[in-house]
Amino acid sequence: MTAAEYIAAGYELSKNVDQTIIDKAEKDVKECYIYPILGDGADLTNFKDEVMGLAFCLMLRRQANKTRYGVEIKSNPYGIQANSDNLMKEISGIALPIINKLKQFAGVKNPKIKDIIDCGYYIF
Repeated sequence: MTAAEYIAAGYELSKNVDQTIIDKAEKDVKECYIYPILGDGADLTNFKDEVMGLAFCLMLRRQANKTRYGVEIKSNPYGIQANSDNLMKEISGIALPIINKLKQFAGVKNPKIKDIIDCGYYIF
């Protein structure tokens, strides 16, 4: 998907975000969340919103990590302060409901998710 599609879906994303960053985030969330929950052969046609939501969260997380470790100056193209509790609330508020929705749809309780977003997903 493109930056324009994220913006149209209501995500605060700069039009200047490089497409390779978006593509990488989408690929990574598919591998770490979507396929472990829905299965490797899942048809993702009806899960565009879920992929987009998780990819947005991953892009936020990656931007925050770059800022935190001094790779970039404290500004980010996502419209959220990178080093704040608000960022964590934003990420978990988007990601956890999506993960739970996918789990409910697939009928799985404890999929082997690799939480690369660090959204607070824990298996009990």
